[in-house]
Amino acid sequence: MPAVGPPSELAISITDSHPFAVLYEQWDDPVTVSNHTHDCVQLMGLAAGALEITTPNASWMVSPNTALLIPPDLPHHVISRSPCQLLVAYLEPEIYDGVPETAEMMSVTPLLAALLQRLTRAEQPVLAQGALDRLISVTVDELHDSPRYPVRLVRPRDERLVPIYEALIENPADPTSLDDWAARFGWSSRTLARSFHQDLGMTFRQYRQHARIVSAIPLLAEGNAPSEVARRVGYQSAGTFAEVFKGVTGRTPRQVQAAERV
Repeated sequence: MPAVGPPSELAISITDSHPFAVLYEQWDDPVTVSNHTHDCVQLMGLAAGALEITTPNASWMVSPNTALLIPPDLPHHVISRSPCQLLVAYLEPEIYDGVPETAEMMSVTPLLAALLQRLTRAEQPVLAQGALDRLISVTVDELHDSPRYPVRLVRPRDERLVPIYEALIENPADPTSLDDWAARFGWSSRTLARSFHQDLGMTFRQYRQHARIVSAIPLLAEGNAPSEVARRVGYQSAGTFAEVFKGVTGRTPRQVQAAERV
């Protein structure tokens, strides 16, 4: 998988008169972007494909209709395992009130998508400064108002648990049980269960549920049927998936999809 530099190395200009820049970038092959930071707020989304974005403490799965809002100076790396078309925005922190301390998964509503697309061609034709200022102001307002998904998969501090984290990021439907993982590690099931609770404050079962819901959100945002999403993330029953999804996010899968269409 080839490694490339972060999108900030592309021809992007943020100036006093244009404090909000947006680009579309096509990646035709699987790509890994090594760990890096930005001195501005970054919105990383997609027009097509899927991304795995990881910070020092957590991971998110991003697909069309969702994006990750990343605060300045937060290290992160990006993996695409198939062709994708990136939608990336950069904002000066001064124009975005309440910059989050950590990354936030959010919905890219149809209105926000249209505003971002307009900003990609703000110089074709050239917008008057007043018109550009109004466009940026409306876009920032929509960024604030877009629904958030307060769900992430936390990376264990205990490096011995990281193989489980990585396996669930790679395949949330992985059926490996706690007993099977314990056998692989040469631990007792009780020791592994205790390690999960001490490190992450949840059981192995709850952690796997979070991994599945993190992966399910972008699949729902793409418009896939909840029953299909349930199957792809490891649930045989759409009803069980809906129950777990609401327990983790506070919303049903269909409520999430309805919010995407607003």
